[in-house]
Amino acid sequence: MPGRGRTRHLAGKGHRRQRQDRRLALQGSGRDGREGSERHHDEPRNAEIDPREHRRRRARPNRRSGGASDGQKARDAIPIHLRECEVCGGVGCLSEIDRLSAQSIPILSYKDDICLGPASGFIYRHLGVDYLVSNWHVFSGRDTYSGQPLHKMNATPNNFRITLHGSQLGKRIEGLQVSLLKPNGEPAWMQHSQGQDIDVAAIRLSDLPSNARMYPVNNHTFHSDLALHAGAEVFILGYPRGLSKQANIPVWKKGSVASEPEVEMDDGTPTVLVDTATREGMSGAPVYIGSSTATNRFIDGSVSQTALPIYQFIGIYSGRFGADQSKDLFLAQLARFFKRRAIEQLFEEPAPANCKLRKNSTV
Repeated sequence: MPGRGRTRHLAGKGHRRQRQDRRLALQGSGRDGREGSERHHDEPRNAEIDPREHRRRRARPNRRSGGASDGQKARDAIPIHLRECEVCGGVGCLSEIDRLSAQSIPILSYKDDICLGPASGFIYRHLGVDYLVSNWHVFSGRDTYSGQPLHKMNATPNNFRITLHGSQLGKRIEGLQVSLLKPNGEPAWMQHSQGQDIDVAAIRLSDLPSNARMYPVNNHTFHSDLALHAGAEVFILGYPRGLSKQANIPVWKKGSVASEPEVEMDDGTPTVLVDTATREGMSGAPVYIGSSTATNRFIDGSVSQTALPIYQFIGIYSGRFGADQSKDLFLAQLARFFKRRAIEQLFEEPAPANCKLRKNSTV
C-alpha cells in the first residue's frame, strides 16, 4: 500500500508537469505575435481565437455520456479566476465571464486624503498608450453648467484612487493613486477642445504595477454593425454609490434609448437620452448597445453572423436628468451619455484642462 501511494503521488507530479509543459508550449507558440503568458491576460479576447469560440466549445455536451463528464463537474467546482481555459490552456482568462465586465473601473475622488465620492471610468488606448477616461465633472469636481464645485465643502479633487485587475481575474490591485496635478500644480489631465460642455476628460496612466492588466474599450479585433436607434437596448456598466459586490466587477444597468440619436440636441452636444434609473457613482461609466444577433466585421475584412449576445461600445455616461426635485418636479428618470465620437475627438484635438464660471446654471 505505501508503494502504491508513492506511485500515485509521482504520477500526479508527472501529470502536472505535462500540463505545465503544454501550457508553456501554447504560450510560446506566438499565436498572437507575443510570447509568454501576457497574451492571455492582456486583452485575452483579442486573440486569434474568435471569442465566440470559447462559448461554443464550452457549451458542447459530452457526446459519450450525454452530459458533463466527471472531470468537467470537478472543474466547475474551481473558482472562475483559477480555472484553466479549455480553448487555449491559460488561467484566469475572460472566456468565463463577459469581457465587458473587466472594462469598467471604479474611481474614488480625493482631495489629499479626504474622499470626495465615487465615480466610474474605463481604459482607452490611443497610439499604444493607456488613458483613464471619465467625465469632465469627475476630474474637475465642478458642475459642467455653472463651473461651481460639486462637493458641499467646495472641495475639488487632486488625485484619484482606482482599482485594477491583477494577473488573474478576482485578484484586485486597490488604492492605486493617480495624481491629477503636475509637479508645478497645473492639471495633468486633458479635456475636449469644446471645453466643459463636452463632459469628457482623460489622463495618461503611468508607473502602474507590472501585474496590472488593462482591458481597453477600443481594443477589439472585430466590431459589430449594431444600429443605435430610439428604443434600442443599452447597458451602463458602473459602480452606483461605489457598489461592487463581485471583486472588481461593475453593476450592469439596463436602459433604452429615449431620443433620436441622429438628431442633434438643442445645446449642440453629441448626447443621447436614456430611460433608466441610475445613481451617483456611475458618472464616467462606459455605455454599450446590446443585441442577440449581429454582423461581425473583422479587421482582415471577413464577415460573420452570430446569434450569441454581442455588445458594442457607444459612449460614456454623463449623469441624470431629474435627480434633483428642485430642477425636475416630475422626476423623468432620464440619463444621458456622450457618443463615442466625443471621446475620439478628445484624443484627436486634446485641450489643457480649464474651467469657465457661469452665473446661471440650467439643466
